Amino acid sequence: MAANVPVLTDGSSQLTSGAVKINDGADKLADGSSKLGNGLSEVKDGTAELNGKLNDGAKKVQENQTSQKTYEMIASPTKVLMEKVTDVPNYGHALAPNFLSLALYIGALAFNTTIPLGIAAIKPRSGRDWWFSKFSIGSVQAIMGALIMDLIVVKGLGLEVHHMGLFILISLLTSVTYMSLIMMLSIGLGNPGKFVAMILLVLQLASSGAMFPRELTGSFFDAINPYLPMTYVIYGFREAISSSEGISQYVLGVSVLAICFVLFNMVLLFVFNRRTRNGMDIIPNTNSEIVMN
Repeated sequence: MAANVPVLTDGSSQLTSGAVKINDGADKLADGSSKLGNGLSEVKDGTAELNGKLNDGAKKVQENQTSQKTYEMIASPTKVLMEKVTDVPNYGHALAPNFLSLALYIGALAFNTTIPLGIAAIKPRSGRDWWFSKFSIGSVQAIMGALIMDLIVVKGLGLEVHHMGLFILISLLTSVTYMSLIMMLSIGLGNPGKFVAMILLVLQLASSGAMFPRELTGSFFDAINPYLPMTYVIYGFREAISSSEGISQYVLGVSVLAICFVLFNMVLLFVFNRRTRNGMDIIPNTNSEIVMN
């Protein structure tokens, strides 16, 4: 017994410590029980309030008089409304502005490649006379080419045009503007100018938005889109053919093309004035054969 007295003392200490912990736990349990009682009371009050609200809602639902429109609203709460702005019969009509613009540009390029407009068989009296003599030739070809193209695509190919007057106007303006541009390049720069005209054609086809939307053509082509004539040609043809751009875009296209037409001819007039003063590209009028050539 004497040997186990220390062990008994340690056990008594542990028992005393455990009794203290039990006392603390009992206090915490009492607090928790009190909170639980308060919570149950709040749940009871909330349940009573929920029951009252549900009864009120049920009474309001019973007061509503349903009809066929109510059933249709519940069955189809939303409805999609589609407003048709314009009518494009097929993909060919959608691509028509692109190919019409391309045809007019290639026609002007081919004419300037075949006819040496930068050479005078008789010495002109002034640069203005020289410019007018060549411009009159180019403009007649441009106007006739545009009218023939319009006749073929409308009467021959069956192109449906909403605004025939606007269609003819944009065709004529496009044709004379392209003719002025290519004459300026080919007369001012010679053969390198014709090469530049070809490069411009490729750039305009890629960036005008006729084949693909601007957003799908890349940042470079999207950036140069507003600065090329074909962009505004496409606007004009789309509005004239299918009313798809709005009259404001048509007016914008016609205005830009008219400004380009004036600027190109001003540069061309400057070139002819300079060549008249320097006596360049004038064939001596020695016999009729040279004049014919």
